[in-house]
Amino acid sequence: MFGTDSKTRMRRALLIPFILMAGLGLSQCTTNPATGESQFTAFMSPSEERQLGAQEHPKIVEQYGGEYDNAKVTNYVKQIGKRLAEHAELPAEQFTFTVLNDPLVNAFALPGGYVYITRGLMAYANSEAELAGVIGHEIGHVTARHTAERYSRANVAGIGSQILGVLLGSPEVGQLAQQGSQLYLLSFSRGQELQADKLGIRYISRIGLDPFAQADFLDTLRRYSDLEARMAGQEQPESDFLQTHPNTAKRVKEAIAEAEGSDMQPNQLPRYPDRYLEIIDGLLYGEDPAQGFVRGQKFIHPTMGFAFEAPSGYKIANSPEAVVIQAGQNSGVIFDGASAPAGTSMSQYITQTWAKGVQVSNLRQFTVNGMPAASGSALLRSQDGQVESHFVAVRLEGERVFRFQLVSPPPAPEALLSGFNSLVNSFHKITAAERADAKPYRVDIVTVKAGDTLNSFAQRMPFADSYNIERLLVLNGLETASDLKVGQKLKVIVAE
Repeated sequence: MFGTDSKTRMRRALLIPFILMAGLGLSQCTTNPATGESQFTAFMSPSEERQLGAQEHPKIVEQYGGEYDNAKVTNYVKQIGKRLAEHAELPAEQFTFTVLNDPLVNAFALPGGYVYITRGLMAYANSEAELAGVIGHEIGHVTARHTAERYSRANVAGIGSQILGVLLGSPEVGQLAQQGSQLYLLSFSRGQELQADKLGIRYISRIGLDPFAQADFLDTLRRYSDLEARMAGQEQPESDFLQTHPNTAKRVKEAIAEAEGSDMQPNQLPRYPDRYLEIIDGLLYGEDPAQGFVRGQKFIHPTMGFAFEAPSGYKIANSPEAVVIQAGQNSGVIFDGASAPAGTSMSQYITQTWAKGVQVSNLRQFTVNGMPAASGSALLRSQDGQVESHFVAVRLEGERVFRFQLVSPPPAPEALLSGFNSLVNSFHKITAAERADAKPYRVDIVTVKAGDTLNSFAQRMPFADSYNIERLLVLNGLETASDLKVGQKLKVIVAE
């Protein structure tokens, strides 16, 4: 990840951008009103930040499945965001708060005041204060102008790398300097997280919510990430939120100690858990029906009317753009949709449209469960060398075509090709029974009664594995089953 060769080369690479910054005479610093610190923002003005945010906003919304279509939830998030923004150092009307229709647990911000929360993240928060902690943190990134600062430093580092390569007559040196600047920027970005914490805590406290809730929520997300890793058989957790927000609960508490109200104690200010849980009752959990469902080894798309099943051991990941199926070490299948005129054969579609310009071999036509299909293979070049690719196109009906593409280091082993064939041959038009069973999952808020146990609630969960009790604990921010109390509000995932 950090390149090859010695630590000396790495240190040299890291030093190059700093040397060039000093020599290019591009330094321009401003004082940030939120942090009171001097900032390097030579390449992006506040108006340019707003322009960039407005330009990228529709792309972000499209990439993350659109806005979540639930006025109760979206209005609530906007109200909290507005209250927090009124205590920030930028005009509140500059901020736009969006709930993304994405099942992943994530939150982020664009320059110019565009703040995003996924519905996946909202499922794991347990109070208004926890949600406000995340939103306040993202507002902190905006008011501290972290994007503008990173953009400016990236530009200077990039210019310096190019000049150094020209001076030394070596593009490889310039490339190495680029790697060094990227390492520096990654480290610098993580250093900004504590600053965003402090600003977020400032805003949360000023609207009268408990800032310690932010630390509790980060601990919940850590546990969520650990559980996801265990269920996937991974040694290290891979959470989008925790990768881009490498904070620990301890760091948040340290930020609280340094922020205003340093003598504050947990729960000194309210958190409003019941008010929050009422808002998310019925929240969509997992995939949107419009994007299809992963159910065990099966992918079902009730809207488009098809389903297929991956062999045991394959891992299916769904997204608005494509379904990615991990088939083995460095091997996988990309499944997506396209269109082809009714008179075009599937072999013509592969050679003339999908793989146009590629030398496709082993071309053949066949049927998959009564639907016309074709397949072919080719050797392609990638950054890491040659890859073997196998193409399969299936016409579902009319102009609607679906595509499976296997990618593997050559030569693809027979077991992998056999699994790919099994995957393709499982593709079929959805049955009435499958359509009836293809129900979305939702968050159901229940009240614990006498005699209820965590196990009894776990039995209501629709997941076909042995992790339901662990899911319930993490989902509700509980440490053990003994934390369950009569009268308590509890989140349970149910099939609609």
